[in-house]
Amino acid sequence: MLSLVTSEKEIRKAQHLLSQTITSSADKHGEISVGGKGWNQRARLVYWNAIYDFWWTTREETDRYWNSFGLGEPRWDSKYSHNIVVEINYPKEGKNNRLSGLIAVDGERTYLMQRGRIGGGRKGIGKTLFCDNFTGEWQDVWDGDNFSKVAYVGLFKSPKFLAQLAAFVKDVSRIKDNRIEKLLPKNMPLEIFSNEFQGTKRYHMPDTLEQQCNHGLVISALRAELTNKGLKVGNRGRIDLYTLGKDKEITTLYEAKTDDSINSCCHAIGQLLYYSRRLKISPRLVAVLPDTITSETRNIFRDLQIDVLTYNWKNNQPNFKESW
Repeated sequence: MLSLVTSEKEIRKAQHLLSQTITSSADKHGEISVGGKGWNQRARLVYWNAIYDFWWTTREETDRYWNSFGLGEPRWDSKYSHNIVVEINYPKEGKNNRLSGLIAVDGERTYLMQRGRIGGGRKGIGKTLFCDNFTGEWQDVWDGDNFSKVAYVGLFKSPKFLAQLAAFVKDVSRIKDNRIEKLLPKNMPLEIFSNEFQGTKRYHMPDTLEQQCNHGLVISALRAELTNKGLKVGNRGRIDLYTLGKDKEITTLYEAKTDDSINSCCHAIGQLLYYSRRLKISPRLVAVLPDTITSETRNIFRDLQIDVLTYNWKNNQPNFKESW
């Protein structure tokens, strides 16, 4: 079970690890003007990672750590302010549900997480929009009194941590983009696929939690591949991804899993069949699975008229190149 970290010492260790991981892998750093609520567009020291193409800046307040992220290489010599995509801020000790970020632990593993508060200063940009369109995974975290449903950002000390973090920042940027509404299919019963947080609390083993951190990576990479092929790609609620035809009807449904276990394969089958029936359409159904899937399991998907798209991991990123 994931539990909220409230110890001042442990939160300080997590912040130090975040800082060390980002700064040690940065390709360039320097002072730029950073905008956003509370920043007063002052010059801030930022670190930019060229591989994942995001920048980070931080500051320590009396009662909290501020961590702000943006995309693209900063305009190092520009006097103009750089927009913050998302903040992941958490208290220096105790709990504060009003802040966007938190640190959680499960055994010896520590996770960076976010409550879905993405701000943005524009009408309609907030937690509801994030919940409906986030492509990563959610998990219940026990804070000593109650459970809170929060979004995974990344697993500290994982070799994929920076990739997970970058995928989260890019997903928030996509969600804030006002083009999302243009990718909604027509006649879609959104209430069926909303991310309303109801039902029984679920607990996962640590290995499963790590796999869930990678779900957003897989979806982000798949979205990029499909978009590069000229397809209109969207997602909503529990549907991982879909593609749209000229008349905004769903042509393909995608369901991604980060392992090839029987449980994950059964979930993929059930979700694809359920969604297609509830939509009252007959789109192409595609299960996205690791390339370690067995031929026997492939045959089961084929018999159910579900295509299988496989991927492997290359440089901590999902690779679909051999599957298209």
